[in-house]
Amino acid sequence: MSVMEELVQLERAIDQLTRRWDGFLGHEVGATMPPVAEIGALEQRLRQLGLRDAVSPVERGRLQQLTSNLAVKAASWRRLASQGDRQPSAAPPPSSAAPPAEPAEAKVTPAMIEEYRRLFARYQATMERAGEPVPVSFGRFVQDLEEQRRRLAARGLQVEGFDVVREPSGVRVRPRTRAPGH
Repeated sequence: MSVMEELVQLERAIDQLTRRWDGFLGHEVGATMPPVAEIGALEQRLRQLGLRDAVSPVERGRLQQLTSNLAVKAASWRRLASQGDRQPSAAPPPSSAAPPAEPAEAKVTPAMIEEYRRLFARYQATMERAGEPVPVSFGRFVQDLEEQRRRLAARGLQVEGFDVVREPSGVRVRPRTRAPGH
């Protein structure tokens, strides 16, 4: 198998693991946290591929890109996995003074999750083209956009959607808003 074919296989494996983590973070029905060992296995395969002598400059560049992409995601996934290990087994009893807060994801419909998934894919692609690592996980991405949507609604604006834009200062996700009645 050629190096480029192996790179394509590794890219697919990274994408598949990313989708599984996104499903877990997006609270999809039946989604469980992927094993952390899979991250190490992918990192090992990338290291072994990089040790080959017959790697062309193009292949080396693609290998470095995949290694960087996985490193950013792996750090986030490992942090989330370690936080999951430290979660208490029983939740503390709710205070009688205030009702329990509703999680941000509770208001996100399946259609909105799908819209956010497409938006996140565009965001990732734009970040990669800009040569920047993706600084947030899908779950955090959704949480940030929902928080922005609530802040704008509190100001009387209606969010119609979001756009990924590349500005001189970097890649941003901008809301498309309008005032009610317009």
